[in-house]
Amino acid sequence: GGTLSADQLVCSGGAPNNITLTGHTGNMTRWEYANDAGFTVGVTPIANTTATLTPAQMGTITTVRYFRAVLGSGVCTNVYSSVGSVSFPTTTWTTGWSNGLPNGNTKAIFNGNYTGTADLHACAVQVLSGNVTFNSGVNLIEENEVTVTGGSLTFENSASLVQVNN
Repeated sequence: GGTLSADQLVCSGGAPNNITLTGHTGNMTRWEYANDAGFTVGVTPIANTTATLTPAQMGTITTVRYFRAVLGSGVCTNVYSSVGSVSFPTTTWTTGWSNGLPNGNTKAIFNGNYTGTADLHACAVQVLSGNVTFNSGVNLIEENEVTVTGGSLTFENSASLVQVNN
């Protein structure tokens, strides 16, 4: 069935890379995706018979999506490649973090009041609601974008927003 290129962690605002299939024999029938690595529920076919799957063919991914290639040769039909994933990891603050503290690979979403008393690092930041405040001397370090669609984002005297990428 072949092997797919490495799993991908993608920060908000970024696009995944192509997924490529190598080491396979037989003819490409299609690609498939599912929301579980075992492909047990909601398997969706992708009409692509090449060994490369582009981001445009992957659809809209909000958390994690799993991909595989389907091949056939002679009497062997539906031979599957290894499974690869594209993940957009997030954690949401309401009264605590839903998926652990954010880091350089995780988008931080604020959906409630938050007071930063220690440096916070995230791949991207989105404020949906609440008053998000970083106390004096505390840094919000984020790799990509900051979006405030509701609520407020405040940096007290000597607090900093550090944006790594333009």
